Amino acid sequence: MKMIHFFASDLDGTFLKQDKTYNHAYFAQVLAEIQRQNGHFVIATGRDIDMIRRDFAPFIGQVDLVVDNGALVETADQKRLQQAAVPTPLMAQAMMLINQMELTKGVIMVGLTGKYMLKAHRKMGAVNDEFQRLVHVTKYIDDLDEIDEPIVKLTFGINAAETETCMHLMAAELGTNVHVTTSGYGSIDIVAQGVNKADGIAKLAEYYQISASQLMAFGDGKNDLEMLQLANEPRAMANGDQDIMQKFPLALADNEHDGVLKTIEAYLQNKGI
Repeated sequence: MKMIHFFASDLDGTFLKQDKTYNHAYFAQVLAEIQRQNGHFVIATGRDIDMIRRDFAPFIGQVDLVVDNGALVETADQKRLQQAAVPTPLMAQAMMLINQMELTKGVIMVGLTGKYMLKAHRKMGAVNDEFQRLVHVTKYIDDLDEIDEPIVKLTFGINAAETETCMHLMAAELGTNVHVTTSGYGSIDIVAQGVNKADGIAKLAEYYQISASQLMAFGDGKNDLEMLQLANEPRAMANGDQDIMQKFPLALADNEHDGVLKTIEAYLQNKGI
């Protein structure tokens, strides 16, 4: 059995149940055993850092963070290892493309301190309203020039059937200057060039002087692909994307039945996953 030092998990559709909750007591138990064995638990998600600090408040200071699909990387003791910003000219170019699409969720631009949305994108129906509440937009603006801080992620939504086409279009128009990927809560994310969850974990591995491949990783979607490819012990979720499930072994249970925690616990108990 390969030695594992990092246990990294996506959230939506992986660690979290459908209702966005998780078993706090079970997580505390498994996390304590990871720490006893000198390991690290990494939250690797498309969600932003404010959302993680809110939903994982009891565990902040005990877990490492790879958030915004890798754009922000922070150690358990809150040392910032990466904050990769989307260049302003590319952000403007991306917005020109996005504004030609039929959006279900307006574009939210995630900065280091605030989250911004154009006023023109504010009223798009119930799905968009819920999106704004989930991400917690802090300022509505008329123009991108009103943003005076680095933006690490643009996130927006279109009809699910058009997601792949949209991502290919964005990649073709913007080239390799940015990375276009999916987000855990059914959106499309644009982050800086070379940014993904695997890149974030590599930053943590360098900091802790551990091989990045000494990793057990869990994911359900395409934004987890690079992380799963990096891991010595990748695990897909049975409720996940078909392509991901075909490429990697499955966790011991799905997200509704604590699959991530059960799989880690079995590994730590040497049950031979």
